[in-house]
Amino acid sequence: MVAKATLSDLILKNHNRSPRQVRPDYMDHLAVKTREFERVYYGSDVSASNSGRISGRPTDQKAMVDRIFTLLEPYAHELSRLSGPGALAVTAHAPAESREIIAEDWPHRPPQAVCFYRCRFATSAFSASIRGLEDQVKFFLIPVEQAIRLNDAEEEFGCLMTFEDTGQGWTVEDKDLSDNRLERYSLLFFNHFVDRTRQELLSRRR
Repeated sequence: MVAKATLSDLILKNHNRSPRQVRPDYMDHLAVKTREFERVYYGSDVSASNSGRISGRPTDQKAMVDRIFTLLEPYAHELSRLSGPGALAVTAHAPAESREIIAEDWPHRPPQAVCFYRCRFATSAFSASIRGLEDQVKFFLIPVEQAIRLNDAEEEFGCLMTFEDTGQGWTVEDKDLSDNRLERYSLLFFNHFVDRTRQELLSRRR
């Protein structure tokens, strides 16, 4: 997943915050990027503001998806407030179970029904899907028009990142998923989602 070093530096700063308080440094970053996008895309400007994070150790994939959604949803709300109801607005879809048919290698292995636990954030260009199943939480970025295909689209476009419960605790890239890493990696994914949306929308204007 592509992410800017400057953003990584921002996210590593100041981890002594109260629960569910949105990081002002990251909101400042989003506000600057949003104003730049508005100037190019609309020829206008917007103003900035503030508001998420949680604590506690997730015990299963549902709790992990819930935690990630609780972390990211206030940023989606604030970004939409900054940009208004325009092309960069983000819609948050709360975690929910989804029973889907997974096509196997027929006739050797027949299709089977699987119950995913998924939350999504969507713009006019992309859908950021965070999907839990068994001992894994996977992150996907797919074109928004493909989101209706659910798992089929996620598997086609590929997973960008995985949080995995090893039985001894959650990990990411074979490293312990500390509170610091959970927040940092989740925000990097959200930033990638927003950046890809900006890039796609600007490319449509050329």
